[in-house]
Amino acid sequence: MNIAIIGAGAMGCLFAARLALGGAQVSLVEVDEASIAAIARHGLRLHVGERQHPVIRLPIARAENTLGPFDLLMVFTKGLHTRSAIASVRHLLGPDTWVLTLQNGLGNAECIAETVAAERVLIGMTDVPADLSAPGVVHVIDSGKVRLWRYRGDSDAAPRAVSQLLRRAGFDSAADPAVQSAIWEKVAFNAALNALCTLLGQPVGVIGASADGRWLAERVVEESQRIAAAEGITFDSARVLARMQRVYGEQAGHRPSMLQDRQAGRPSEIESINGALLRHARRHHLAAPVLETLYRLVRLGE
Repeated sequence: MNIAIIGAGAMGCLFAARLALGGAQVSLVEVDEASIAAIARHGLRLHVGERQHPVIRLPIARAENTLGPFDLLMVFTKGLHTRSAIASVRHLLGPDTWVLTLQNGLGNAECIAETVAAERVLIGMTDVPADLSAPGVVHVIDSGKVRLWRYRGDSDAAPRAVSQLLRRAGFDSAADPAVQSAIWEKVAFNAALNALCTLLGQPVGVIGASADGRWLAERVVEESQRIAAAEGITFDSARVLARMQRVYGEQAGHRPSMLQDRQAGRPSEIESINGALLRHARRHHLAAPVLETLYRLVRLGE
């Protein structure tokens, strides 16, 4: 399978590296010239715990300098860039191309479906924690999973084929018709911890070590669960809270991507995460005061 990964951040580089190690033909598409130059020169370097894989060499270029079509496009840009990113790779699409989004937040599939036939879009989530210490240098500190399904349509052939591809690359991947639940649960998790860590300028362990931090995170999960229920989405708040508790201990030093964006002076994904939840809440006339406060404070900081 010939795969193009859109976005060479932590997740894009992680998936590119593992897929290439698993034998897939992979190209990276990126807009940042410094990242393109660094990865073209030094390759991808994947660190899993204490283990460092050999340097992985693969093509990387801007969209306009990449030739298609591809069998699969995987989108890993920030949510605020989804619409422009998918428009820039329109020429990489063929009649049989699938497009998979494993991005944070809500609304990415809708943006992709403005350019790609909805029946060719796959949606999913991953909670593999990865950090980028330099362009193309990825550190994975814990395991995680990938869950995916079709955005529209009933056939399970494509989700199962892509999931099998990811399993061969070493991911705990499954085709899951209930993937919307997993997506919304991750959004709630991120709405709490990403926002709080960004506002405090601290890693996730600081939230878990504070009764006030845990209380705020729990309220965000409660509010998110009510919004999901209004949307008809099954939402297991106990599972979200259990994952938070595990992360507080096992990934205490992890700095979420929103905090990394703040520290680097980049716009954050607050609109795709907390903002998206609030837009759903307003449609159903639901109050979400903690979500709203964190959202407005992060925007104020920006």
